[in-house]
Amino acid sequence: MKYCDSCRVQVESGGLRCPLCHNRLRDLGGQEPLAFPRLPLLNPKQSFLYRLLQFLTIVVAAVSVAINFALHESGWWSLFILAGLGCGWLCLLVFIRKRHNPLKALSWQVLLGSLLCVAWDFGTGWRGWSVDFVVPSLLVTAMATTLVLVLALHIPIEESFIYVCTIAVLGLLPVISILTGLCGIIYPSLVCVVVSIIYLAALFTLQGAPFRSELCRRFHL
Repeated sequence: MKYCDSCRVQVESGGLRCPLCHNRLRDLGGQEPLAFPRLPLLNPKQSFLYRLLQFLTIVVAAVSVAINFALHESGWWSLFILAGLGCGWLCLLVFIRKRHNPLKALSWQVLLGSLLCVAWDFGTGWRGWSVDFVVPSLLVTAMATTLVLVLALHIPIEESFIYVCTIAVLGLLPVISILTGLCGIIYPSLVCVVVSIIYLAALFTLQGAPFRSELCRRFHL
């Protein structure tokens, strides 16, 4: 049995954080059964596809390195293929771990995708395409997708609050690239920031009461 000092409730689960406020739980001792059964990460069909992807990844990596070694005068382009395969697997593993919560999976994919794009841009000589086009496009797409998921799946505000806020705040990050001069083309970043402001304004006006109530409950205001 565990206890949340902030919410003053007992929690019967094996988690480390309170499902209401996400603060760390205090262990009261004793063994309690899990509230939900443990589920496998992949079903048999997904497991076969996963193994097939592993096999194809090894084949592509081995063939590209062998060809590159034989034609080394063309440069070590196989390193980019290996890095691309690694980035793809990283995104896939994060999606598999978070797939039971679509909003959480989307938030992680947007954050990870943005960081990887900036890393690729930096690693290939920094032409600025990541902050000019890719990151703003990812954030705008994420905000639109979040809205569609919340409406289509009828996700209540108490479950979607943290992810909606996270993506909306991430949408303001292009302001940094605009102010620091990292953007060569500022229009996609400006569009992203404006969409984020409209997104936040809609939350506070159209969903004002439940949004403010959840905000106060989360941060104990």
